[in-house]
Amino acid sequence: LGFELLVDNIYLHRVKNLPMKLYRLALLIVIISILFSCNDKKGAPPPIDPAFTNYIKGFTAGVVSNRASIKIRMAEANSNAKSGEEVNEDVFDFSPDIDGKAFWVDNQTIEFRPKNRLPSGVIYDAEFELGDLQDVPDKLETFKFRFQTIKQDLMYVFEGMQPYDDEELEWQQLSASIQTADYAELEDLQKTIKATQDGNELSISWEYLGSGNNYHIKIDSVARKEQPEEVILSWDGEAIDAETEGEEVIEIPSLDDFKVMSVQVEQLPEQKITINFSDPLHKSQNLNGLLYTKEADDFTIRKDRNAVYLYPSTDISGERHLVISKGVKNSLGYALKE
Repeated sequence: LGFELLVDNIYLHRVKNLPMKLYRLALLIVIISILFSCNDKKGAPPPIDPAFTNYIKGFTAGVVSNRASIKIRMAEANSNAKSGEEVNEDVFDFSPDIDGKAFWVDNQTIEFRPKNRLPSGVIYDAEFELGDLQDVPDKLETFKFRFQTIKQDLMYVFEGMQPYDDEELEWQQLSASIQTADYAELEDLQKTIKATQDGNELSISWEYLGSGNNYHIKIDSVARKEQPEEVILSWDGEAIDAETEGEEVIEIPSLDDFKVMSVQVEQLPEQKITINFSDPLHKSQNLNGLLYTKEADDFTIRKDRNAVYLYPSTDISGERHLVISKGVKNSLGYALKE
């Protein structure tokens, strides 16, 4: 139709270790699913008369953030418009209703600014009273369009454990990454995650990573004992308007059990293999020849306390068989048990 769609960013929580090709495919499926779900719940959106392109250049559509404003961009400038000035006419109507006010952004663009954040996963049918602002044919007086807010979700990925002191392993700190599908207030987000050990709730500290909806958490004062322990991490998204809930049992090995906790493969921003161990690694041990693939790929190896990162010299595709030798030692000089 020649319209410009004024769409906010679409967010999709990424499944741990999901290859980028599958991630993009999943994103496409989510977008298509949302569009079809809109049609299933409210029927197909009303068709737009092509004649509107003579008066309206762009409008908000598709899937938008809960902090989004709703915009209409006119095809021609309005001589009475003043940037930042409230629009006197009641030009927007929404179903469900949205409380807020409309303002001129410039002499062609009107922006409706909701008073509060929009609820998650709601389909809105909107009407813009074009005829209140300029002379148009009767059939074009009201412009109807549709948009939907992102369905809020919560994703957690366990990153590993580290002691406070590399020589004293009795007290540990667990770390994890948290991502939300859409914006959430930190105060509300902190209510979604709980960690317990032996029935006692553990303290969790939060750090915003400065981009998107990504956070890092640290679970403090985890006891590591002579016998294996468990930390139960549970989540409930109700406080951020998300329907997700669940729990994961995180194994805390016994003090004398030096082992591999997890292996992760990442493709972006660069390929790497991350190996998380239960203990900090021996600082002076050379790991060349102890960590390798049977296919003899060339890696640069970097250690960081409990973690080892393997960076291939050239991009790898296809299946690989990673070998972790029992000769790898922890900070106290003990070798791997398995």
